[in-house]
Amino acid sequence: MLEAIILKLITTLTGYLFSATIDSFKSIEVEGAPSWYGKNLDHDNLYAYGYARGDIESIEVARENCKITMIRRINDINEIVTYDNFRNIQDPKERALINEFKNDPEIRVFVNKTMQFEKIEHFKAEEKGILTKARPAQTFAGGMIPKKFIIDYQKERLDKIKFSLTHFRANNNFDELDNIIGK
Repeated sequence: MLEAIILKLITTLTGYLFSATIDSFKSIEVEGAPSWYGKNLDHDNLYAYGYARGDIESIEVARENCKITMIRRINDINEIVTYDNFRNIQDPKERALINEFKNDPEIRVFVNKTMQFEKIEHFKAEEKGILTKARPAQTFAGGMIPKKFIIDYQKERLDKIKFSLTHFRANNNFDELDNIIGK
């Protein structure tokens, strides 16, 4: 049964990542942001964007905000996939698999390792002019992870989860057998 759940999770995740639902907007226009900010440039990558106010030190803050947004997007996708397909599962072992899939303690490492920053743009502060508005110093960052990397990562995670659950079940069965024999 665990194999069927894993296959359904990966199939649904893949379908969801490559459906139009996840990237239901073509672009977002933010006043004062560069023209590339908030745009999904192609369908093979998952994009995230970050913003920070401040001088040159805001570059790292915007990059971190971009990573946080990516983590949130991946976690939201996992939540949606499990909700759409497995909200009625009652078996505790199956529920444990689903919960482990949803709660990924290594997601930050994955994002740090695989996220590629395509654009980072910093604007210096500008005073209000006769024809222009004042603008604070600010940085915009845009990054992406190929959807294929996300799917491969989730497949690897599910294999590890399945392995640990299988061994946990085997150990419980041995303990139960020892209790029966010991009586």
